[in-house]
Parts: sequence; structure tokens; C-alpha cells
Amino acid sequence: RRVLFRSTEQMRLQSGGQLTIGSTTAGAKLDVHQTTGTAVGRFTSYGNTNDIELRRTGGTQLSPTATSSSGTVLGRIFGQGYNGTSYTSAASISLETDAAGGTSTDMPGAIVFNTTPDASGTLTEKMRINNGGALSFGGSANTGTTGQVLTSQGSSASPIWTTTSIKFQIPDR
Repeated sequence: RRVLFRSTEQMRLQSGGQLTIGSTTAGAKLDVHQTTGTAVGRFTSYGNTNDIELRRTGGTQLSPTATSSSGTVLGRIFGQGYNGTSYTSAASISLETDAAGGTSTDMPGAIVFNTTPDASGTLTEKMRINNGGALSFGGSANTGTTGQVLTSQGSSASPIWTTTSIKFQIPDR
């Protein structure tokens, strides 16, 4: 089904259920194409918070099951650029489970930040915040503990957590 405005096609509902806006072909369930400098999407809420929910279950639509295993990707946001022939990911944010959960109130999660190094086409983990709030860098499972500080390893390496013997003291006045 095509939707026209002043004899110009504005959107199309494809036979497979995809909705295309600003183009005639779809690559996703909702595919929006923009050729002007205005926002592609805008969500306005009056008096309430604006939420975007990325949801995932196991099982099927008719019989969903719990998302209970560690390492399940619940949703991702990708930033991609056109390389002349196709789109390549430059960075992503992944929302994942990082421990067993899936009960009525338990869904331990992590936020993973990935970037693509120069001369590469592969996203690699650069930073992770785990379900306990610990921070790790460069795909390392090494997260800091009380009394540790981040130490630089130079411009081409991830920082590491180290224990310091330096004590900071604020003098009494």
C-alpha cells in the first residue's frame, strides 16, 4: 500500500509488513529515509518521561520464555557510515545480561561500549559497566576495587587498574 500526498509517494507498507518512509524499499520493519537536515525522529511527551524500550524474550511470540542466561544481548544501538559500497559500524552500545537472572524482578545487566579501530571493520569492546557498577576497559574483565586507580598505558592501550600507596590527605585549617 502506498500513501501519497499531492501525487508524491510519502510512505509504503510492504507486503511483508515493513513500513518504509521516504523510500520505496525497506530493509527493516520500520525503515525511515531522510534527505533534509531536520531530525529523523522526534518523541515528545507532555508531563511524563520519554522512554524507549528495547525488549527481548526467549521462545516465540505466542510462547515467550525468560531471558535468563548471562551474555544475552537485549538491544543495541549502532552508528554506521557509508564506505562507498555498504554501511560499516563505527561504534555501538550494547545492553546485555551479565549474570543469570530472569525471575520476576531479577535481570542483572551491563552496558558495553564498542568502537572500530582505524584500518579495521570490526567492533571491539572498549568499556563495560557491569551489573555491580564496576567499570572495565578494553574488553578486560579487570574491574577496579576500593583503593585502586586507573593508570594510563599510553595512547594505544587501555588503562589498567592499579593499587597505589599514595595517600591523599587534606590538611586541617
